[in-house]
Amino acid sequence: MGKEYTKNQIDAINCIDQNLQLIACAGSGKTEIVSKRAVNILKSKKDIKPENIVAFTFTEKAAEELKSRIYEKSVEELGEVYGLAEMYVGTIHSFCLKILQDYLAEYQKFTVLDDVKTKIFIDRNFDEIGMKQIDMARYKDTDIFMNSINILRESELEKKKLLPKIKKALEEYNACFLKHNYFDFSMIMEKAINHLEEDKDLRKRISSRIKYLIVDEYQDVNPIQEKLIRIIHELGANLCVVGDDDQTIYQWRGSEVQNILTFQKRYHRVKSIYLEDNFRSSEGIIDIAHSTILNNIERLPKKMKVKGDYKYEEEDIIYREFIKEEDEWQFIAKTIKSLLKIGLNYSDIAILIRIKRLGSQLIRVLEENGIKFIVEGVNELFSTPEAQASKAIFDYLNGNIDKGVLKSVWLSINYRPNEKLLDDAIGQLKKWLPGRYKFYHDYIFQTIFQEFLDNIELKEEESSLNPDLEIILYNLGKFSQVIHDFESIYFKTPPESKLNSFCSFLNYTAGDYYPEGHLQNAYIRPNAVRIMTIHQAKGLEFGAVFVPGLSKNIFPHKRPGGKSVWHYLDKSLIKNQQRYESGNIEDERRLFYVAVTRAKKFLYLTRAVYNQRMNRYPSSFLIEAKHSHFIFDGKVDYSGRQKIKFETKEPTRIMLNFSILKDYYSCPYRFKLSFFYGFVQPIAPPMGYGRALHNIVMDIHRKVTNKEKITEKDLGVIIDGHFHLPYADERTTANMRKNADRSIADYFNKNCTDFDKIKFIEKNIEINFGNGVRVSGRIDLVKRKDIGEKEKTFIVDFKTAERTIIEDVTEEQLKIYAIGYKELTGEDADFIEVYNLDNNEPTRKKIEQGDLKKTKSIIFKAAEDIVENRLNKVCNMDKCKNCYLNYLCLTEKKKKEFKIKE
Repeated sequence: MGKEYTKNQIDAINCIDQNLQLIACAGSGKTEIVSKRAVNILKSKKDIKPENIVAFTFTEKAAEELKSRIYEKSVEELGEVYGLAEMYVGTIHSFCLKILQDYLAEYQKFTVLDDVKTKIFIDRNFDEIGMKQIDMARYKDTDIFMNSINILRESELEKKKLLPKIKKALEEYNACFLKHNYFDFSMIMEKAINHLEEDKDLRKRISSRIKYLIVDEYQDVNPIQEKLIRIIHELGANLCVVGDDDQTIYQWRGSEVQNILTFQKRYHRVKSIYLEDNFRSSEGIIDIAHSTILNNIERLPKKMKVKGDYKYEEEDIIYREFIKEEDEWQFIAKTIKSLLKIGLNYSDIAILIRIKRLGSQLIRVLEENGIKFIVEGVNELFSTPEAQASKAIFDYLNGNIDKGVLKSVWLSINYRPNEKLLDDAIGQLKKWLPGRYKFYHDYIFQTIFQEFLDNIELKEEESSLNPDLEIILYNLGKFSQVIHDFESIYFKTPPESKLNSFCSFLNYTAGDYYPEGHLQNAYIRPNAVRIMTIHQAKGLEFGAVFVPGLSKNIFPHKRPGGKSVWHYLDKSLIKNQQRYESGNIEDERRLFYVAVTRAKKFLYLTRAVYNQRMNRYPSSFLIEAKHSHFIFDGKVDYSGRQKIKFETKEPTRIMLNFSILKDYYSCPYRFKLSFFYGFVQPIAPPMGYGRALHNIVMDIHRKVTNKEKITEKDLGVIIDGHFHLPYADERTTANMRKNADRSIADYFNKNCTDFDKIKFIEKNIEINFGNGVRVSGRIDLVKRKDIGEKEKTFIVDFKTAERTIIEDVTEEQLKIYAIGYKELTGEDADFIEVYNLDNNEPTRKKIEQGDLKKTKSIIFKAAEDIVENRLNKVCNMDKCKNCYLNYLCLTEKKKKEFKIKE
């Protein structure tokens, strides 16, 4: 979409003095308008700073897109805008965590568990986490229990009427998480809301900071999220909600479509603007989408209008019905080949499925036809030979298989290891039999796994990339993450028990959690047809879209049977409970609408008789689509067509942070091993010490800048609030605590006279280098001191011996801090100071402004190398000896050269 805006778009951009409900139809350019409106607020309201604007997005990917647009438009229209890094653009969960950890020091030691780790944690703590209270079984009912807890927290319900055992289960669940300093996703929101309701000081801070709140995908917010939005609005924030009720597709997760349908009734001074112009799709696509969604009763009245460049031609939109499933898949394969002949790339094409089981036969047919594809969101890591081979290492140690089976599975991978090396590696596994170990910190799965890979020398050649080995390394890296997920929860478990639990996890649970490794690479998107669920396709667009499976009981999907949360929770206590139960016809129709509107020009709706008893009849949505005059049953023949090219809507965007750059600067190949392949550093008992010291120092700084009086006697209480080593035994914890007491006392005594020189504490920085490249990070401390007759600015970064290894700050990274400080404040910094908290020794370096231009060119090269996969090994003794991933990189010859001991 160009820069010529429609009247409604202009009205939306200029509506900044009253609450705004922006109903944005598919393809209407909402991100463009929302970003333009944010810049207009900064332009029009001289008293508004970037930090006064908050935008909630549904995903982190959407946040990156929106913030990139805001940066670009700010530069275009306002020139230099200082402090854009202080504008929060991200998910509601991340915002709640930021509130808790920025304003409430006691939460800085908390870690958020994702869904996989939450499930592992629940199983690990079955006896005390509440499952017993409601007669649920470990492993078997974990998903149901987790969903029940989320519903209890996130819904509007009559809590007073809950059964005592349900209340008790919720209390035990919360207590168990808090005991271990963990949050799950819904707990973050619950805690943030509780504090905002009860803490007057926090309310005052949020009220003074947030003046404008933007909520994207508003149709998908649930009751607890709406409660947070309401609180922020009542604290004085102007509210803009953006969404489309026709695209509400997450009710089964608790999304409440009534929020968007009743917004005008629930908020005052609301201006509603409809963005009905579709700049994405052809007239035919829009007509089919409209002809189906009109059958929904619960929707706001609107109709998309054609404003895109793609013209409808006959045979652009086809429906086909087949007796045999095989014929449907062959039709899809043949049509893809026809599309390639008229200029489409594989990446212009998507196959959107309603249920995952449709994918297996389709995949076989695509492979037979030589069509490149990737399957997204299908958790099939453990169907790969290398994941099965990795699993076999631990089955062997646990006595589940013998040496012959272990050897055979490793010889079956697509990059056959040297047989002698494999025999030796298996022989060396004997030293890892769990009965030989007494202490948990001596028996670390990640170390066992990495040592085995080192011993079989499964390493990329330096001279060239082997595609087969690259895929294998992606999956081995994902298995390394599987180990980390489990071990981070079970680390402090006796070796034999831990190994037995891990094998059970791999055998019965993990298979449903993990996709193949290469699908996690956020930087490289191969030229391939994308097979994904419709839910995953939300927000995407393609030149050609296939929607197979349009048969009754598949799409619309038949409500699943079996045990569910409603065997334990009383439906009548939960407002609008039916939204949680998939299968509602209007919900399914919205999903079909989303699938259709992903297409720019070509759309293929197909079905077959998959099961005579269940799927004999066509989907009601296919019947509704046939009422459009733009679709017909016919053969695909594009032989007379002119070639067509679909332009990429947005340039490639790459977001770098200091962790990424630290690995890249040290060795581009180490970056590849960690961020592309996903290999994880083994857990060590002292982990967390550096973070604890950092948080303690930051808390001291906050207190003194808030005019609190602190003496050396107060330090113990502050340290108690932050000191947490999740993997350490009692002896290690006691020793590290002594070190912390000494280091913090020394820091306080040596620096307390300078505390009045502090200007900023933990300031976010974000640098827009242009061409889609941005770098983010956080400066620990900025202080100003009089040096001679002039006041000088010091940027201070704190580290410990642990952080020296894990978060080494290179000279180039320090220069990035200086660039970020300039973009944050408009001022030049004079010195960078790296402060080692272990020995309380500062190291300063003068910032030479001329060097910063060189740093920018290095950033561009890093981004290009990452996108182009130019990530070569940089071998030298100093770097390789201390690299925690050298086992995957160094050959035996290099190890001897660098004198690295096994």
